[in-house]
Amino acid sequence: MLLIVVLSLFAGLQVSVANSIRVEGYVYDSKDVGLNGVQVSTKDDYKNYETTTDNYQGDGFYYLEGLGIGTYTFKYEKTGYQTQSMDASFENDYETIQLKKITM
Repeated sequence: MLLIVVLSLFAGLQVSVANSIRVEGYVYDSKDVGLNGVQVSTKDDYKNYETTTDNYQGDGFYYLEGLGIGTYTFKYEKTGYQTQSMDASFENDYETIQLKKITM
């Protein structure tokens, strides 16, 4: 029984270590001004990832951490704006990736 618990903990540790991709990006309005309060989301087979563009610095910046290798569809939503989406694929773990600028 103890062996099963230890193996389960070890397996969970492997998943969390392997998913170490960080993505960053910016969202702008049609006048090329950073757009704050945009909900950015994506998901994989195991987890939903969500954040909101930065209200503190006012530049439309966002980041998501803990993604794994694979293909994702990122969705950008804000009331009063047309929802945007973007696909991105990641082939290497342990890196930070700058996504292209999104204009809403």
